[in-house]
Amino acid sequence: TATHRLFNDVGIPFCELPERYGSIGTPMLDVQCTFRSPAKFGDKIELHSSILEWRDKTFIIEHVMQQGDRVLFEAREIRAWGVKDDSAAYGIKARPFPAEVREKLARWTK
Repeated sequence: TATHRLFNDVGIPFCELPERYGSIGTPMLDVQCTFRSPAKFGDKIELHSSILEWRDKTFIIEHVMQQGDRVLFEAREIRAWGVKDDSAAYGIKARPFPAEVREKLARWTK
């Protein structure tokens, strides 16, 4: 996904989250998407992602797909920093983001 790519681009591969940070990933809590214009197979498109807002245990990320100046879709996700917690419902609990993760993603924050 685009969010995974963002983490990979700053040197935090999703597959390393459990070992490096004790995290199971960034579960999606909410998503909104608006399609603006169609695209077809073979079109050259660009996907731009940025973090709009940091909260203690969650962040809001925006994705905009474009073909040139034409916006194809805009999406926003709210994601949490998830850790395994057997005492929590469904075995997952949101925890504050590690400072290192926030610092590395700072260049993607609007």
